[in-house]
Amino acid sequence: MSAPRTAVPSAVLLVAATGDDHCVRATGLVERAFLATGDAALLDETIASEHLGQALEEAERRHARVLLRARAPGTDWALAGARQVDRAIVVVGPVPELGSPLRAALPRGADVALAGPPGDPAVGPLLAELDARSSQRIRAGADGEADAAALARRMTGRSVGLVLSGGGARGFAHIGVIEELLAAGIAIDRVGGASMGAFVGALLAAGLTPEEIDRQCYEEWVRRNPLTDYRVPRVSLIAGSRVRAMLERILPAAIEDLARPFFCVSTDLVTGELVVQRRGPLPVAVAASMALPAFAPPVRLDGRLLVDGGVLDNLPVATMGSFAEGPIIASDVNEPEDRHVGRVRAPERDPTLPETLYRLILLQTADTQAAAHRHAQLVITPDQAGVGRLEFHQLDRMRAEGRRAAARALEHAPPELFSA
Repeated sequence: MSAPRTAVPSAVLLVAATGDDHCVRATGLVERAFLATGDAALLDETIASEHLGQALEEAERRHARVLLRARAPGTDWALAGARQVDRAIVVVGPVPELGSPLRAALPRGADVALAGPPGDPAVGPLLAELDARSSQRIRAGADGEADAAALARRMTGRSVGLVLSGGGARGFAHIGVIEELLAAGIAIDRVGGASMGAFVGALLAAGLTPEEIDRQCYEEWVRRNPLTDYRVPRVSLIAGSRVRAMLERILPAAIEDLARPFFCVSTDLVTGELVVQRRGPLPVAVAASMALPAFAPPVRLDGRLLVDGGVLDNLPVATMGSFAEGPIIASDVNEPEDRHVGRVRAPERDPTLPETLYRLILLQTADTQAAAHRHAQLVITPDQAGVGRLEFHQLDRMRAEGRRAAARALEHAPPELFSA
């Protein structure tokens, strides 16, 4: 594949990796969804592989985008197509066995459409082996059509991405933001977040409705509050075991099992790098993104020592924008005080230790507003004045603030957000 991984493709190869019913059905759904995007042509194996280049050149002159459909990987036709397209989609049902010729024939750097049932532990290693650009689950039943349509929008640069900032209890405003966006008819195709934004975003990516997300947040953060396992602070103020148990109880096991593509960010204490996690164990990734330094223990994963993503990027819109898959909406609950450090009066009461730690983190990312406006087509900034970052009992208030802020922002929303 010749084009940059971030380019919006004009020619896409669609490969059915296996011949099982799940894969055949999903391949058909993706094909129809891609052609339904408008001004698209289909090239298939009725064209001889030696004439494919000429046929593709002619099709690209006449159409905005072209889909090349291969019935199996590794054939002369599939290999010829892979050399001439900008991007490839590989549809996988049951994961081919390690070392099998079929697995070796799958194109590297492709977007992988997962048609098999979730929970297969072989999926993660396959995505890593293929250096998969992304993964998109194509679910069974009527949901599969919506999933295929979302993948097609991503391939044509028309999918809406939602990025949610960290902010502790203030992040509950994201629930109201999501509620208003969906009510306005906006299809949220991909989700990313930091810290509490990673938690809410993971629930959205898992397919939960705003009401279901609200109930989970109330049950876990208001009634149970997992941040209460305090200990003698040699490593951190809390042990973090209750947070981890909560995440393992309510989240799917792996990022690739989610209904929507999802990422969250954390910070590697060893290298000082921002770590973007798009696949792998979801509870661990979200725990790392929420691990406020000195308050919660760091998370060990793949040789890294990970803490809260807000240390380096509390609103990862640039990460979302790097794939050039469509417009971005940013929901930032750190406006106004955290973005204008030094321009506001000191609070009337002394902050608690966790609030001080949050404040120190946000000093490193005080330019989130500027970053959001550089990369996002719509920036939503719910009012959180007077709500502390650990005041989880303010759930209803923050959800209402999120709805109000989203409604105001949508009055000036660009039309491309409604193109699905």
